[in-house]
Amino acid sequence: MRILIVRHGAAEDSSPSGNDAARRLTPEGRRRMREAARGLRSVVESLDLVATSPLPRARETAEIVGKS
Repeated sequence: MRILIVRHGAAEDSSPSGNDAARRLTPEGRRRMREAARGLRSVVESLDLVATSPLPRARETAEIVGKS
């Protein structure tokens, strides 16, 4: 079994609500994560499972990695 751990992309400094758990990826964070995910695909053939925390920034990152 191989496990690939990816840290979330660049997120907002603070969310509109001020709740740290609600911070989302920035547009630049999404762009850079798409680039990183393409690079990962050149090294990792396939993903059998993508697991993530429920935090918005982590979910958004997982969606990007899972689609690449």
